[in-house]
Amino acid sequence: MNSAASLEKNAVDKAISYIKGPHANLNPSCFYSGYTTHETTGQLQQAQHYITKHWIGKKDTKVPYNCRLILGVVSDFAKADAAHINDWSGVFKEFAESVSGKVYVLLGETIDPHSIWLQHERQALKDNQRVTEVEVWEIEGNGQLKKTNKTKATL
Repeated sequence: MNSAASLEKNAVDKAISYIKGPHANLNPSCFYSGYTTHETTGQLQQAQHYITKHWIGKKDTKVPYNCRLILGVVSDFAKADAAHINDWSGVFKEFAESVSGKVYVLLGETIDPHSIWLQHERQALKDNQRVTEVEVWEIEGNGQLKKTNKTKATL
């Protein structure tokens, strides 16, 4: 293993240990994936953009706010780049396995079948007995956010 890969593995291991630890501030938590193509402009509306612009640190009672994203939880550790995303999949899965209470999810109409959400997070949330409720939101074609009827069981 070269030194860059070794450092990356060390960062992943530290992040997982932190998430499992008693001092991690995980809740309420948010997950996101995908995008929606705007029906008029054709522009892609990324779930990541919406969640950071409208949910994090905002006090808009129409949408969830002040929920914790994985990158916020492990901000003290190295951030993954695309070349190492598979190395970090364990961190995302551990986050989904470790959260509790009510969880928020924001999805686009289109989700890559190889996304972290579909490959790791969704099933981990469904299996997590400490998650009592999942509130699912979607980005509509007109750019608006809409709360869905999906539940933990129907993610």
